Amino acid sequence: MSSKVSDSAEKKRSAADGEQDIRKDDDDYYTQPGLLFRLMSAEQQKVLFANTARSIADATKEIKLRHIGNCRKADPAYGKGVADALGIPLSEVPK
Repeated sequence: MSSKVSDSAEKKRSAADGEQDIRKDDDDYYTQPGLLFRLMSAEQQKVLFANTARSIADATKEIKLRHIGNCRKADPAYGKGVADALGIPLSEVPK
């Protein structure tokens, strides 16, 4: 059996046993969304803010604040736009 096959089989067994398959180098969750946000036109960004606000309108305030914080980590303007669309002051968002 090749190493790739046995590694894959081991991962499946580990996942079945309740272990998570987490890559050690998978710790950057904000660069790619920030890059995508900055590629958008101002109009596309406005649509994103409005869609996001509509999509999470029924979520708890804690979830909204967490999402705004994650957006802000991707790009400060992204976080501000979502916060504004939700009517939540950035001063309420934990850093």
